Amino acid sequence: MDHARVVLLTVAAAAMALVGITFAQEGDEAAIRALTQQYVEAYNARDADALVQLFAEDIVFVAPDGTRMDGRDTMLAMFSEYFAGVSPHLSILDIETVAHGDVAYSLQAYEGIDDDGETVVAGFGLAIWQRIDGEWLWYRNVSNVILPEPVLDGGE
Repeated sequence: MDHARVVLLTVAAAAMALVGITFAQEGDEAAIRALTQQYVEAYNARDADALVQLFAEDIVFVAPDGTRMDGRDTMLAMFSEYFAGVSPHLSILDIETVAHGDVAYSLQAYEGIDDDGETVVAGFGLAIWQRIDGEWLWYRNVSNVILPEPVLDGGE
């Protein structure tokens, strides 16, 4: 095989590999957005068991109030208790999802709406996903609250 043909085949193989990487990342990002939708559906169905199956065993979840929860079992107990009371309907808007290899992040806006259609809580979250044994799982999360506005002066 002549030198020009080897160079051409090498460039073609490299281009195909790059296109394959792009497709894999796009597929991963779509899969993560679909998992976020599954999370919303399980949350709104008040199905704590289905919800926590989306989490890694060693999930670290920092709730909007600053409470840190470690592990799937802790999350199951928290959501089971939370769903036994009043909890708002949840919606999540994916602002950006980026996957790189076996790690990804999602920047999200969320909103909790009560039975009267009023927004009772809203904020942003950063979810970190990890591919574990070929499956994307929610690995870390940090959320904040922007509505209702935090009271900084002790009341009033």
